[in-house]
Amino acid sequence: MNKLILGFLCSHLVLYSIGQEHNTSANYTKPSDSLAQKNLSEWGDLKFGLFMHWGTYSQWGIVESWSLCPEDEDWTQRKDPRSDNYYEYVKAYENLQTQFNPVENYLLNIAPGPNGDWDTDAYKRLENIGEWINDYGEGIYNTRPVSTSTVKNIYFTQNKDENTVYAFLLNEDQDKNLPAKLVVPLKEGGKLRNVNMGSSGLAANRVKWKIVGKNIEIIIPKKKRLLKSNDYATMIKMKYIYL
Repeated sequence: MNKLILGFLCSHLVLYSIGQEHNTSANYTKPSDSLAQKNLSEWGDLKFGLFMHWGTYSQWGIVESWSLCPEDEDWTQRKDPRSDNYYEYVKAYENLQTQFNPVENYLLNIAPGPNGDWDTDAYKRLENIGEWINDYGEGIYNTRPVSTSTVKNIYFTQNKDENTVYAFLLNEDQDKNLPAKLVVPLKEGGKLRNVNMGSSGLAANRVKWKIVGKNIEIIIPKKKRLLKSNDYATMIKMKYIYL
């Protein structure tokens, strides 16, 4: 038993030493602003957890990259995973817009039960998020922040060429559909070319719009207002031409 404890302590001492070696900033402070405006190059508190009888033990990370774990809950399976309300689930999609694009890794808090498996709802939710990323990943991966980060429950990103803006509308109430009209800020310095619902540039996905002052008034067709059960966030793609 003593040898086991000694081996455990030695292994963590080695991990600690490696973590300190990779620590490029002894005075590193995790930013409190969730809307990070640029990539974080400093060594961050990247963690990998060891589940033990007294809870979760987190060790220093040994990878020079920034990872995000947005949840504050304990890293243990909750008594009833299905008790998570709709709003808490939508927060995962909000975090994808506000926090995912500046970071390299996004960590979701899902813990196994006593049988070593996840709850059925956890599999379903991960599948939904995966399908959503397949449809709207263009507006998440390799994107940049926009000066207008948030308008009520709408979040914005832009591509690296800064000629396409993506607006993500959070569907915070699962019993409602999309509004008939949506007003978003007009990007300065460019001429709006077209507006699409989703990533595809097909004519069938284009919607009508008009400029009203410094805003864009987007008209959403009746058929496109209908939300499916897993439509937790809707993406609108706006392409610009710079003169």
